[in-house]
Amino acid sequence: MFGIGFQEILLILLIALIFFGPSKLPELAKSLGKGFAEFKKAADEVKRNFQEAVSEEELKEELKEISDIQRKVREELYQAVEEGEKTSPPAAGTDHSAEKEKDSPSGDPPA
Repeated sequence: MFGIGFQEILLILLIALIFFGPSKLPELAKSLGKGFAEFKKAADEVKRNFQEAVSEEELKEELKEISDIQRKVREELYQAVEEGEKTSPPAAGTDHSAEKEKDSPSGDPPA
């Protein structure tokens, strides 16, 4: 238990019996039991609160990592789109030559 052997426990019980008497010993044991239960309850609550705090910090850290990754992916995507616009020829549906012909001063159709 606490590094206390059977002989030490018997000695403690014998001393308690001498000091408090046989009539008070059950009441004392009951009070000690309640005290240990309250102590264990408080220790468990402190442990739970600590774990919740650590869990919140871990979640915040993971959220920050996810946001950083999202930002990097977005930047890379924008760069890829810009490079694609610079290097690829215009699509077939975006032929602007007809617009240029309409705006030309001569009314002759192109040959």
